[in-house]
Amino acid sequence: MDIASFWERTNSLIKSKKTTQRTLSSECGFTERRIESLVSTGRLPDTIESYLIARALGTSVEYLVTGKEPDNSKKAVLDEMQAVIDNHR
Repeated sequence: MDIASFWERTNSLIKSKKTTQRTLSSECGFTERRIESLVSTGRLPDTIESYLIARALGTSVEYLVTGKEPDNSKKAVLDEMQAVIDNHR
């Protein structure tokens, strides 16, 4: 996974929402400079932080990590479940 891409997507969403990293940090319940600190040190947030960031930005963790929105359609879920079943036979 490319850490820079995670932050590029995050910052793009921050800009589109006309907010800041500091405001997003506060909305997520982090210290005011938490996101700035992660970006400047080239680190990823932990799982819970990623979830809170994604939720505050109105997206998914999957999008922030991969750049792709998850396919939550019923067919996709059923196909995935069937694949799991098939792999366990």
